Amino acid sequence: MPPHRPTLDLVARCSGPDQFAAFNKLLQSVLAVSMRALEQPRRRRGKRSPTGIEPKTFQDAVLVFANPAACREYLIARRWPDGVECPRCGSRNVLFLERYNRWHCREGHSAPQFTLKTRTIMENSPLGLDKWLLSMWLVANCKGSVSSYEVGRALKITQKTAWFLLRRVRRGNRTK
Repeated sequence: MPPHRPTLDLVARCSGPDQFAAFNKLLQSVLAVSMRALEQPRRRRGKRSPTGIEPKTFQDAVLVFANPAACREYLIARRWPDGVECPRCGSRNVLFLERYNRWHCREGHSAPQFTLKTRTIMENSPLGLDKWLLSMWLVANCKGSVSSYEVGRALKITQKTAWFLLRRVRRGNRTK
């Protein structure tokens, strides 16, 4: 029996003319859910590429999101286009603690430290940003639906973890 190649199967299913547009729409809707939780008005901006890195294929997405620093910069540019803000108080008076990969708000409230995952669908998850971004890319770009088995094989995680990822991504993608 020939070895199974999930990446090639997913590449065949995840091809289309609007790949980036679908991924960007999913990412924006997930982050919009996070912003609604903050109950703050969200500023709309024109379409642009803040980081200059836009994956077009699954292989490109794997290469782009393989580096944790690149994942962080990619999400920072989309979640906070005007600069990093504290998700609890909205202050821009924050300091990045690179050693701990989190920010510290200097306003003096009860929970001054926060990460990129704070108040998003990724909160309280031990999974890295690379797994989250790749799973969002797959959901946004695959024709039809993608199964947790396929995501698990493609991302080298268990099916149970893949199901958890997909559940949260789909919940974040729902429109009200």
